[in-house]
Amino acid sequence: MPTGWHRLTEFRHHRPLMHAVGIALGLIHRWDWGRVALRACGAVVAAAALVFLWKALV
Repeated sequence: MPTGWHRLTEFRHHRPLMHAVGIALGLIHRWDWGRVALRACGAVVAAAALVFLWKALV
């Protein structure tokens, strides 16, 4: 098998999962509580990124 074959097959299996997650996020975004939940999740991810950045710089 070629060198990059494993990565190609891995992407082939994960692509439907990425589409499913995107569709699910779009459906959740339809409702008011879903928008709030998605913004809260985004805030948590942003806070975690700031913590990692702070630890990397200090």
